[in-house]
Amino acid sequence: TCCCCCSQFKMGKGEAGGHGQGHHGGKRPRKERKGKGNVNNNNRNNKRRAPGGKRDNIDPAWYAALPTMMKPVLLSGAAAAAARALGDIGKGDSKNKNPFGTPGDFDLYLMAHSWGPTFCCSHAGKCKREGIADTTDITPHGLWPAFTRSRGGRSYPEYCSSASSESKKGTRESHEWEKHGTCTKLSFKDYFAEEKRITDDTASLEAVRDILGDHAGGPVPTADVLAMLGGKKSAIMADKQCRLQEITTCWERNSDGTVGKQIDCPAYVLGSSRNSAINTQCASLYVGDAGSCQALTKQFVEALREMD
Repeated sequence: TCCCCCSQFKMGKGEAGGHGQGHHGGKRPRKERKGKGNVNNNNRNNKRRAPGGKRDNIDPAWYAALPTMMKPVLLSGAAAAAARALGDIGKGDSKNKNPFGTPGDFDLYLMAHSWGPTFCCSHAGKCKREGIADTTDITPHGLWPAFTRSRGGRSYPEYCSSASSESKKGTRESHEWEKHGTCTKLSFKDYFAEEKRITDDTASLEAVRDILGDHAGGPVPTADVLAMLGGKKSAIMADKQCRLQEITTCWERNSDGTVGKQIDCPAYVLGSSRNSAINTQCASLYVGDAGSCQALTKQFVEALREMD
């Protein structure tokens, strides 16, 4: 338990109950863990970020204190707006399909993993259908073919063909295949085999899931997570309260369409909402625990944003 933090928590509406729908898949058994990590509000160095949480207002002192590999791509004005739009690769209404691109014509892969407990707090129905409501682990969101640079204002191809899904309609697999998998030239089976290989066999992700599991129910330093993920080879998404939402890693695309080695993410990914934990200066991340949906107090959130 996180004794020093518990008194600062304010329970949100509803429980993390249920399981979630077709947005995530695969439940990975893990040993039962208790949240670790303390936030001591009486021992601060007053190194607070500039208010507002916008990239344009990044505190110079906070930025200077970051390790080189952690420094975000600082964009402003139209460039920042473009990066945010281009980086929203995982968003969109699946009912409004907008085909773009040709199968096999892309530059790299993005692999997004959601932090299960946070996702299930807002998508209980989806988690129930996917059988991940009780997991304290990262869960696959999707493996996405993407462009290195914008093509016609788009950062990724989607709905490239009408190749049928081998999964039940309405599941995560069905959606990811139709929107992203059809643009890879891989078969349905091979596409999800690549996703599973990254999820299960990547040492950096294994290390991160361990540290996140160990800190579930409390805070973890953002720099520690990012260092394990390879710095600019990844992006970390958090909400306005610095609660961990997703981790995105970037991967080389092999000539046969399979996933290659991990590489630096494009600037539009690092400058977008996919990297909001860095771009809005969350010095620490709150790691949700399965079955507990909590609204954090203002004081606790301020503590998460402070540099140690």
